Amino acid sequence: MAAVGGADSDPLAVETSVVKVAFVVPACNEERHLARCLAAIREQSVGLPDPVAVSLVVVDNASEDATVKIARRYGARVVQVLPGNAGRARNAGARISDADAIAFVDADCVLPPGWLQRGLEHLAEPRVVAVGSVQAQAPCSAPWVERVWVESLVPQLRGNWETVPWLPAFNLLVRKAVFDEVGGFDESLTTCEDSDLTFRLAQRGELRRDHQCPVLHLGESQSLTEFFRREMWRSRGNFRSAWKRGARLAEFPSLVVPLGYVALLACTLAALAFAVAVGRQWWLLTGVLVVCCLVVPSGIAWIKRSHAQRSALSGVLFATYLLARGLGPFLPARRVEAR
Repeated sequence: MAAVGGADSDPLAVETSVVKVAFVVPACNEERHLARCLAAIREQSVGLPDPVAVSLVVVDNASEDATVKIARRYGARVVQVLPGNAGRARNAGARISDADAIAFVDADCVLPPGWLQRGLEHLAEPRVVAVGSVQAQAPCSAPWVERVWVESLVPQLRGNWETVPWLPAFNLLVRKAVFDEVGGFDESLTTCEDSDLTFRLAQRGELRRDHQCPVLHLGESQSLTEFFRREMWRSRGNFRSAWKRGARLAEFPSLVVPLGYVALLACTLAALAFAVAVGRQWWLLTGVLVVCCLVVPSGIAWIKRSHAQRSALSGVLFATYLLARGLGPFLPARRVEAR
């Protein structure tokens, strides 16, 4: 991988230069979580060395609640944008900043103490262009949908950090120069704009996922219906992004398996119809297909390391995921906002 910058030109790589970091928080009707998010960001300055200057920008995406009032209460610079997607809002916040690094944080996320310091330690290595932290486990009081899903998202952690092919944008610290070089977020994508961006960033340097500062995400789906609608919406961006830049081999399972599962369900329903209409010779095939419909999501849940005591719920959740992701490219779906 090509190194980015050098000791003479990169303030992130030397101790004597002032490092400017701008936090960019896109927000649309986020009064429920924004105060916790901004309070945690303000605390990131505690313990930092003197040469680090931190600024805060909240990009308001036509909120109709107290989002702007809360942002100003925490001393944020508020940028207004027309209604649109998160990528456009993040670009607007980054565009007005002359920082050396941009920290993108979703308005429903809470950074732990030391997140910024840890991220700057990674970016002090010139070959590293972006870093993000793993997602924290959901609290025990969270609905089962959130607990099981977040559990599947948290990887088995080995070591303090790892190199990854892409990073999500709910917490992402990136070199501003490299972000500008790759053109920022693709504003034509309504979802999966983070994977699209970080795949492009990975062509310029190393991406790291840190394990030491897990980030709490408060906006996960609270019900199976909300989860289904959200994953349908996400699947459209997933396919569009892969089509635009060319899908990588590692992405094919996430693209193909949901389509195959929908086809399997369709075959099962067809076999059931024949069994009812024609006779017993179709019942055996129907039974085999039903077993396959149950085994596939349960197998994915096992691969994702969901706990055994929640295996049935994990199977239900991943069956819903596969169905939503498989139907998403063909059926209309709108964005589901966190409540």
